[in-house]
Amino acid sequence: RGHAVVAELQRTAEAVDASALNEPRLRSVLPDFVVFRTEGAIDRVANGPEKMELDEESRELNLDSSARIFRVLAAIKKYAIDLARLIDDIDAGAFVGYSLEGILRDGQGACLLPEAVALLGTMLLVSDQRLPGQTRERALVLFYRCTVGTSNEPEDFADVCRLFKSTGRPEDLATRKPGYPESYFSRFLLQKEAIRLVIGKLQTGDIYEASR
Repeated sequence: RGHAVVAELQRTAEAVDASALNEPRLRSVLPDFVVFRTEGAIDRVANGPEKMELDEESRELNLDSSARIFRVLAAIKKYAIDLARLIDDIDAGAFVGYSLEGILRDGQGACLLPEAVALLGTMLLVSDQRLPGQTRERALVLFYRCTVGTSNEPEDFADVCRLFKSTGRPEDLATRKPGYPESYFSRFLLQKEAIRLVIGKLQTGDIYEASR
């Protein structure tokens, strides 16, 4: 399942025309998350005949892309929630005879658990590189404006926005601010002890036994 989400993320990034979402001429009707900070601002985005015309053009160009971006980000969120729940359930003894330490001692488990965690990291890094913060935010605002109050309005919209708001990632990672990507990863709550065990296993063992 994780590989399927990564594949869909790559397909979405290839299909989305980011230049249309960041078109300067349409910027006034394609705001980022700043629009949510002022009460009523979202309702005034397309005020006036000129903006209404621009808004209609923007929707034609970007609505399908915005919906696809939302869906893939929501899929990443669900993967992260399900992975966190699985780890918590294992740690709580919900699966009799299994523990995190025991799984990491098993040949298959020592591959599967680190891979599951690594896939989440891959999703986050790829989404931030291929669908940059400003592009994500403008797409999500447009998606919200087109679905709010309709049967297509998603219940988890606010959670997706919280998790995938712009990280400030620079194009040149050599100039990134301290704390990136750790601060981005910290939005997704995986049990710290499980991460410590996974990292320890990767540091001390050849999980694929490639050296044999």
